[in-house]
Amino acid sequence: MYRTVLTAALLTVLGCAAPTAPAPDDTGFDPAPFDRPTTSAKIAQRNLDATIAGQERALIARPADPALLVSLSDALLTRSQFRGTFADLDRVKQLGAEAVAQHPEAGWALELRANAHQAVHAFDAAEADLRAATVLDGKDRTLAATTIWLARGERLHEVLALRRAAAERHPTFRNRTAVAAALGALGRYPEADAEWVAALDAYRDVSPLPVAYVAFQRGVMWSEQADRPDRGLRLYREAVQRFPAYGVANVHLAELEWQAGDATGAAQRLERIRELTQDPEPTGLLSEIVAADSPTRAAALSSQARDGYEGLFARHPLAFLDHGAEFFSGPGADPGRALRLAERNLENRANARAYEIALNAAEAAGDRDAFCDIARRAASATPTVGLRQRLDDAACR
Repeated sequence: MYRTVLTAALLTVLGCAAPTAPAPDDTGFDPAPFDRPTTSAKIAQRNLDATIAGQERALIARPADPALLVSLSDALLTRSQFRGTFADLDRVKQLGAEAVAQHPEAGWALELRANAHQAVHAFDAAEADLRAATVLDGKDRTLAATTIWLARGERLHEVLALRRAAAERHPTFRNRTAVAAALGALGRYPEADAEWVAALDAYRDVSPLPVAYVAFQRGVMWSEQADRPDRGLRLYREAVQRFPAYGVANVHLAELEWQAGDATGAAQRLERIRELTQDPEPTGLLSEIVAADSPTRAAALSSQARDGYEGLFARHPLAFLDHGAEFFSGPGADPGRALRLAERNLENRANARAYEIALNAAEAAGDRDAFCDIARRAASATPTVGLRQRLDDAACR
């Protein structure tokens, strides 16, 4: 999968009467948008850019300052996550390397580099740095390692137990979202959704970014894991209402709009967002949407997306294997390469989504042996609704 209406909160800000919020349904799903005002997306974006610029200037004078290195890395990762500014990932990797070079005996420096490795899916390197950091300072980093395990689809029950214990000690927004993500990975969707909503209840700041993040994560869970695109559609809309430049949320929303029959709206959305991001995914999806009516333009867009992926593979060879496999299975028109990328992605992170991508790639390549081999391996994963259905229908012996 590749990945305007006013919310009740914005209506309140504008002094309008908000509509009556719909009640949760019988599964516990709460469709009501977050009902507290936040600062505008433009202000949030300007503030984040200004913070990064200011910290970069300060780092010139204090290049080894631990607080600056950590806070700048966090801010860059946030901007990259929301806006697809993948050059920020290059900078985060550089900061991690500099921190370890300047503070070779500091556990926090290795943890900072581990975060950089994790951001580009270099999970083995990230785990190695966390272990080394603990050797240096004795600090238990098991909870930090749960993010890696979750990304790889490993030790999920242990991840949930550790995160629940942390949330019970400190029921913060961050800890509750961590529990929600673990529940979702285990297929416990109603419980996970309730935790996402509870995390918002614990949110006390005014930035729209965490609110948009929760809406997006709920959308991914319902539409991609639980096979409820109707719920994903409204949640993705909420995410982009809170932060219109949210790149990946716009891509996911455009795909659902296209699937629902609104190709024009989906194409317009992708045209807007692809000018604001370094991510080739919106361009690749746009090429697929316009292919029937504008094959020449579709070919040009596909070529542009291909170049974008090649550049990302060269800089971050593990981070974009999943999206690259999806692209080459579809508009990239190279299913053999898609299968190779998907298999490599499985070697790095054998979670449910990675298996689904690999099955799709094998199917696109017409490789029945590979498809059945992947299906057999997928039986050991905690499945999503979609993966379970694929395995039930696989008819492999």
